[in-house]
Amino acid sequence: DAGDFDIRPYHVVVAQYLMRAYEAHPELYKDGQLKIPESGNGIPDVLDEALWSVAGWKALQNADGSVQSGVESWAHPRGYYFADEDKLPYWTHDPLVWHTAWTAGLFAQAAYLVEPFDAVRASELKAAARKAYKYGVYNGAVDRYLLYGASELYRLTEEPNFATDFG
Repeated sequence: DAGDFDIRPYHVVVAQYLMRAYEAHPELYKDGQLKIPESGNGIPDVLDEALWSVAGWKALQNADGSVQSGVESWAHPRGYYFADEDKLPYWTHDPLVWHTAWTAGLFAQAAYLVEPFDAVRASELKAAARKAYKYGVYNGAVDRYLLYGASELYRLTEEPNFATDFG
């Protein structure tokens, strides 16, 4: 799916997988390893790549905690150019309860992993995770989508209510 600028609900797994890879073997990942624009910021590059995706979802979060379920255009870009040069019109999709619940987990996992490197960013992601999770709970997200959020929020906060939701 690389090379176009859409964002679809299941694209959350890209950041999720990158963060899981980092968690499995953090010693393998360093800052400056990938030669990306974020290299040199003190955060391992693979985590920076995950955070880039997470930032897109965070930008799609509404004040009520819901998260728009994607961004799309009527066609894929033709040719090769940077995203800021794209002339296609884009729109967002309405929030989906299941997607918002899943995104809560993404925000919480990112907050947990980035905290040692950037406490301010971690705090912002933690707040976004709480809002998304609350939206999911109050709007009837099914357990399988709340599970990721509850487990990651429990790891992040150690608050018993998330453990209860997880269990």
